[in-house]
Amino acid sequence: MIQFILKYLNKIKQFFVIIPVLIAIMVFVGLFFANKKSEPEFATKAERIMFEIKDKSPKYVITLPSQKEEKNNEEAEVAEEKVQEEAEVNSDIEEQSKIRTNNEKLSELDIPLLSRLPASQDVDVLENVEPIEDLLETNDKGQVLPISNGLLKPWEVYGRKVFVMPMFNKVVVVFKNLGTNRYNTDLIIQHVPANVSLSFSPYATETVDAIKKARTFGHETYLDMLLPSRDFAKTDSGPQALNFNKSVSDNIDLLEEQLSQEIVVGGFVVNDGIDDDVYDPYFQSIMEMLEKRGLLLFDATHGKNIDKNNVPGLDRVKADFVIDHDFSRASIRRKLEQAEQYALKTGNVVIVSDSKPVAVLEIVNWLQTFSKQLSYEEMKEKQVTSFEKPLILVPLSNLVGEY
Repeated sequence: MIQFILKYLNKIKQFFVIIPVLIAIMVFVGLFFANKKSEPEFATKAERIMFEIKDKSPKYVITLPSQKEEKNNEEAEVAEEKVQEEAEVNSDIEEQSKIRTNNEKLSELDIPLLSRLPASQDVDVLENVEPIEDLLETNDKGQVLPISNGLLKPWEVYGRKVFVMPMFNKVVVVFKNLGTNRYNTDLIIQHVPANVSLSFSPYATETVDAIKKARTFGHETYLDMLLPSRDFAKTDSGPQALNFNKSVSDNIDLLEEQLSQEIVVGGFVVNDGIDDDVYDPYFQSIMEMLEKRGLLLFDATHGKNIDKNNVPGLDRVKADFVIDHDFSRASIRRKLEQAEQYALKTGNVVIVSDSKPVAVLEIVNWLQTFSKQLSYEEMKEKQVTSFEKPLILVPLSNLVGEY
């Protein structure tokens, strides 16, 4: 009996020893999983490395965007670019609207703009855009200058003849002082009728290119010759004008310098200025130089003094009407009406005008009123026996020898 009791007590003793052990194990396991659960979840290995052991606070935090965030960022960038593009488009539209509004306002004010010139319909490239070798010489200064070879003259070779019906009257229009405003010069070259002749200022920029372009649009080309100003207090012709305080040879040198650009020109257009009789020796020498080189002298002055100087063999033309002072529309229209009547009476007329926009626009509008030439077959078919305004525009070279 005693042995049985002792044996039973031993089992109870073992039981009480095992229970604390089991309880301790359960507590340890519970604490272990509790710690695991309290640790932060890391999306990447890099995030875990940034944490120190024992669940301490991180020293550094790096947030890497998820794929979803990257996609959202890309969509945001695309949306921003689209907004910017729309803003630019709207800005362009707004700017164009302002330009249209300004043009409409200018139109209402009737401000002359060369951009209103109609497109030229009779573009015909002249045969010679580049100088012809046979009509060039190199002088003792090394300058390449135009020269007559005895049979051919530059003004003839570089010009163009236009067919004119017997019942039509010839009209010559020359615009001078071109090249100083490149934008306006380009508009005139491209939009005025091809048979309008163009003369370029000695102060023009990029003269060689401008003259080539003018000839590709069918215009005969010339150079302005500037006389000394009559009123230095108001205007000064500048260093490229003739200077009668210098020697005759100095003035010849000046003109040859202007010609030495290997440009295709038929001669000089003499602008208004001092042309008093006392300076006849200058004009005589200049005319002799032009005759030697086969160049045309176009007298666009208001006076008659240059006409008094005569050089045998020199080809020349005198302007009948000059538009270079009063640029009111009324004045220009009045002169064009007079020129029209003059042409109908005499058979031809020569008009020279400064290339100011108001003058260019008025003259081009006037040219559009001319009757169109018809062939004899067309006249017979349409039973035309007369024309309302039988005038035809011709280049300057077409009237040399008819005065």
